[in-house]
Amino acid sequence: RLLHHSHTINIKGESYRIKEKKKAGFFRPESTEDKTE
Repeated sequence: RLLHHSHTINIKGESYRIKEKKKAGFFRPESTEDKTE
């Protein structure tokens, strides 16, 4: 039940995932098609 707090972050969306990816150094947005510039 201690994980309940962690799950609350998941409900927020990909905010926490984006931060984790940025920390990793390979931030890849799911909207890769948006990079057609």
